[in-house]
Amino acid sequence: MEATQQRMTEGSIWKKITFFALPIFLGNLFQQMYNTADSLIVGNFLGSNALAAVSSSGSLIFLLIGFLSGIAIGAGVVISRYFGARDDENVQIAIHTTAAFGLVAGVLMTLVGVLLSPQILVWMGTPDAVMDESLTYLQIYEPGNLKRVAGNEYRTIDHDSLRISNGKWHWYSKGIGGHNALQYLMKVREMKFPDAVRQILQLPPEEYQSVFPKKPPEKKKEFSPPSRNYNHNQVIAYLEGRGISRNVIFHCIKNKTLYESQKYHSAVFLGMDKENCPRYGNIRATKGDFKGECSGSDKRYAFHLMPEQPKSNAVHVFEAAIDALSFATYAEMRGAPWKDMNLLALGGVAGTGQKVPLALEQFLKDHPQIKTLYLHLDNDTPGREATQHITNLLKNTYQIHDVPPTGGKDVNDFLMKLRSQSRNRTQERQSCPSL
Repeated sequence: MEATQQRMTEGSIWKKITFFALPIFLGNLFQQMYNTADSLIVGNFLGSNALAAVSSSGSLIFLLIGFLSGIAIGAGVVISRYFGARDDENVQIAIHTTAAFGLVAGVLMTLVGVLLSPQILVWMGTPDAVMDESLTYLQIYEPGNLKRVAGNEYRTIDHDSLRISNGKWHWYSKGIGGHNALQYLMKVREMKFPDAVRQILQLPPEEYQSVFPKKPPEKKKEFSPPSRNYNHNQVIAYLEGRGISRNVIFHCIKNKTLYESQKYHSAVFLGMDKENCPRYGNIRATKGDFKGECSGSDKRYAFHLMPEQPKSNAVHVFEAAIDALSFATYAEMRGAPWKDMNLLALGGVAGTGQKVPLALEQFLKDHPQIKTLYLHLDNDTPGREATQHITNLLKNTYQIHDVPPTGGKDVNDFLMKLRSQSRNRTQERQSCPSL
């Protein structure tokens, strides 16, 4: 290890010096670039007083940093001496001593800077016009509201216990204080951040602009469902294959809430507003698994079935339109008056958490006679969580019943299993020999 160790006193001297000086050069270069950028920004955006304040404060900061830098340079000489003499023990002692001194001196310089900065700036001859800004960029633009107490200490006319001195302020009755104008305006004057910035920069409201450009308002898309096909044969066949009653299907087609698209022959479920104007469209492919919404759909107006003359004060809530049709079919099979029921499909439960689904919220707003909710959401994690969220949000206003399908993932699965069992029983009866 000793044989491969490189020392500054060995080999090419100019290479050693160059590599040694390069990091120091880069450090000083970046420091100067920072100072230049600081001066450009402050001078252009805050004015000459602020620039003078930064310059005055910079001199003080350089004084404190320069003191510690001088100590470090002196320590480097001592360490180099021991290192050149190959005195490893004293090298370690010198490094440890320097590090310990740096930590202690850092704490002491911090205290000196905080406690003695005002007086040091006075000794430096800092102009009174920028004294407050030298410390904290504090500017008080209401001299008529200040009353001298003693020396360089003031109080406000409004608050006797609010004292301001050398850029610092302290409100003794409330136990708050600070070192800058921004804190003063926000805590004492209770101004919002943008207003406080405008006050400090002496800008009227119309001249202040955020550095972040405002996004132009998004243009609302017009609702544009796909073109209708001249018949609904494929949609009828598809829904019947999902166990839906023909009476329920034709009821929706008659009310213009269901039709077959012209291009892809998909099932389109429309949601109407109170004026019976289509505002929402849900698309379900009759071949394949595609699901989607029509362009410009307003999720507040989802697919629903309602009687022409509202009679019921209850609404049955589902995730998908096919589930609502499946429930209507099941009610028909039981002999229940499904045409007198309120059936609402949410169009999914994604995002249901701290707020009521838009479709349900709008439906309850448009139909104030509703007092009871029957939630028939899916038997999966999203469906169960959505049921719990809706219950928690509306339980103080409505009677809520959790009625998940008693078999399968959703209501349509339940209906399909019921249809299958019915067919099996029919086949069993037909296969039994007559007695």
